[in-house]
Amino acid sequence: MGEDSAITFESLYNLVRNEKVNEAIQKLSPDIHSEIISYLNTKISIYKDAKAKNLNPDEAEKIRTQIVSARKLIKEIYERRERKILQLAINKSRIRKVDETTLLTHERMLLDEVTEILDTYRKDILLSLVNAKLPSGSPQQEKKEAAEPEEEDMVQEAEEVILIEVKFTKPVPKFLGKEAEVLGPFNPGDTAKLDKDIANILITKEHAIKI
Repeated sequence: MGEDSAITFESLYNLVRNEKVNEAIQKLSPDIHSEIISYLNTKISIYKDAKAKNLNPDEAEKIRTQIVSARKLIKEIYERRERKILQLAINKSRIRKVDETTLLTHERMLLDEVTEILDTYRKDILLSLVNAKLPSGSPQQEKKEAAEPEEEDMVQEAEEVILIEVKFTKPVPKFLGKEAEVLGPFNPGDTAKLDKDIANILITKEHAIKI
């Protein structure tokens, strides 16, 4: 049976395998969605014709099984890429620099929206906690404020997290940040906002310059 689209069952399987064995999200054709729809519609049409014409039941069942299996592969491709996009969003929220070149248009939208949510909560929760404060709007904070007036002279405020934007001048492999998060790798010309202590070390070692 000939295929009317560039997608075949074998190519779907290969897409799943590529996403499974590679840590980075893989580049897909910009027309991948149209190709998948065309492939499924072709298979469904062939199956309906076979049933309507009472053709070989074994052949019809074979086509039906392939449709079911193809749908499972499509779901796995989406979910594997989805997990990678969520990790990209975490990295982007932390260091601002990630490789988005292999993302499809709707995947970039997902990345931006998730990153924005992470940024909002990171600013409100993390920065509040490291400065020995409850996040704004939390029930505990409201209860504390109602029960105890703030006494600034009795509270030593923690050092505020300060980020410095740097531009890398040399290749830097992956390394762990102060919160045990994975940073990098970075190539010459890449930019990132890093904790001031890490940024100063990179600048001192002449691996980066302050922007």
